[in-house]
Amino acid sequence: MAETKDSAARLQAKANVEFARTHFNNGRAERAIEFADKALEADPTYLYAHVIKAAVLRGLGKPEETIIICDDVIAHDPSFALAYSIKGAALQSLGRLKEAEVAFEKARSIEPTNALVHYNFACFWATEGYPDACREHLARALELEPAFKTRAAVDPDLALLRDEGWFQELVAL
Repeated sequence: MAETKDSAARLQAKANVEFARTHFNNGRAERAIEFADKALEADPTYLYAHVIKAAVLRGLGKPEETIIICDDVIAHDPSFALAYSIKGAALQSLGRLKEAEVAFEKARSIEPTNALVHYNFACFWATEGYPDACREHLARALELEPAFKTRAAVDPDLALLRDEGWFQELVAL
């Protein structure tokens, strides 16, 4: 039986993805994986559940697993921008910088108004030593989602730029 997007299983998967996201954003990656797995159990067709699991695995230092999941999501939906963005971060951690940049650019071209896509691209540029490109994408991310200011203020990927006047201006609460 095919699931509809409003089925009980899909609603359960969505709730578990939100729990996973909350735990991941609060530094509890192991707990986040549990909720991502629960989401996948509830509805294995829910691509966001796969993507949150990929994001957590990337955060746990498992880029190869992250790329496999992202490639599976992209195979099912080539317009899933967050899958490209998370794949880009995993590729970067493997030192595959050109491929990472291409993945981030693809994500941005698919969803130019997705704050998380811009935020992840800003982190890429910051850690690779390109403050101007970081500033451009961080400004766009914060314009689209001002709540990311709190995240940016403590994100280790952006640590080298925290003393810059433009950075302090952008993340000022």
